[in-house]
Amino acid sequence: MKKYILILFLLLIFTFSVPNAKAIDNTGWILFKKTTGEYINVDTRNGDNIKLQKKTTETLYRVVLNDGKALYLNIDGKAFAYVNFFESTSYYFLYGAAYREIDTYSKDAYKPYIIRMNKDLSESIIRFDLREDIGNTPYYTSMMEFGADNLIVTELYNGTFNGITYNGLYVVHSMDKDLNIISSVETANSEITLSVAYDVIDLRDARNNHTYFDINFNRIDSYKRSEDIEGYFELYTDTIVNDVFYPIGTIFSNPGIYVLEDGYHEKKTITLSPSVKLLGDMEGEYYKESVSYQVSGGLVEINGESANLNGTIYKPGSYILKIKGIDSYTTQKSFVILPEFLTHIENNSLNVGDTLKFTGTGILNGNTIDSGYKIENPGNYTFYLLAGDKVVDEIKFNVPDEVVTEESRTYIYIIYAGIVVAIISAILIAVFANKKKNIQKESKS
Repeated sequence: MKKYILILFLLLIFTFSVPNAKAIDNTGWILFKKTTGEYINVDTRNGDNIKLQKKTTETLYRVVLNDGKALYLNIDGKAFAYVNFFESTSYYFLYGAAYREIDTYSKDAYKPYIIRMNKDLSESIIRFDLREDIGNTPYYTSMMEFGADNLIVTELYNGTFNGITYNGLYVVHSMDKDLNIISSVETANSEITLSVAYDVIDLRDARNNHTYFDINFNRIDSYKRSEDIEGYFELYTDTIVNDVFYPIGTIFSNPGIYVLEDGYHEKKTITLSPSVKLLGDMEGEYYKESVSYQVSGGLVEINGESANLNGTIYKPGSYILKIKGIDSYTTQKSFVILPEFLTHIENNSLNVGDTLKFTGTGILNGNTIDSGYKIENPGNYTFYLLAGDKVVDEIKFNVPDEVVTEESRTYIYIIYAGIVVAIISAILIAVFANKKKNIQKESKS
């Protein structure tokens, strides 16, 4: 008899020590409905069907498998809302938001929560987010396994934080399987999708581009700027730039110094250099004939005069292309367009009366001359051809005394021709005069 009493006593202790075995009225349970209008009724990978049910007269919930096994939950009298389901290798998870008042489902959210369950529903871990409230409607939006022992969980807030209104302030957590947070990062005003590959988390913004985080949630390309296009950067989140608010997607092309501050008061100073392209045929380090230039942004000056962002220069010379940006930023590039020496010199010799023709600037024996300069005196000459202030060619030549120039030869030929014509004319006149004289004599006789 004592043996049976002991067995009965042990059974009673076991019954009251197991939460799922306690006596609970199983009447009055309803299938829980999300605020979005969808019921929590999901099929799992191993063939289970999970339902989340609420007791109509109590603040008690239960998770029920298709075989009738149930896990009873009491989350401090909070109402469920926005419940999602995730299945890992070892656990089931329900996650979303819990609200302050039972069954009101107002937008006045209390805390995001995660419920982790063994797949046999033998136990659960309930975790509420311990962050301070930020705006409204906070809830967990996605979960996935990351590595053998970690979960990646995204948490969404809408509202005002640090003076900036967000439509999509995501907090991405790395958690262990006991729902302890390992590390977290934030991204503002985003519409994100989350994926994991090669130990890199891809946090992709549907409205714009994406930002990457490594396995330790260190930011890669941390300040949401694009280097894909030289001379530009693009905001990947709403940002205060030089004390002015700019929305996500704003593109900056004006060179200069920028102080960027995001919604979490993280600051970074960057210098945006312009993209400057010079196009043209080159001879060594100099350009031949012309240069076309393209500047991505800023105020452009060429040799001190204002110029357009794009243009072409044809005149030979030495040029300084200066770009001015914000916050007294300046940068410059120098280039030279080659001039050309047009006078043909044979055997390093010219003659008195020859002319020097060239483009650009010329210096002859220390004196600046213009194209078309006529050599009037014999002697030794050194000619420098300049592009602006740069000497690009040196030409030495001699003008001898005895050399008769082509012009002089022409004059001599004309004189000789005149003399010959005069002699012939004199002879002809003499001949005609003699004939006339003879004719007169004959007529008298």
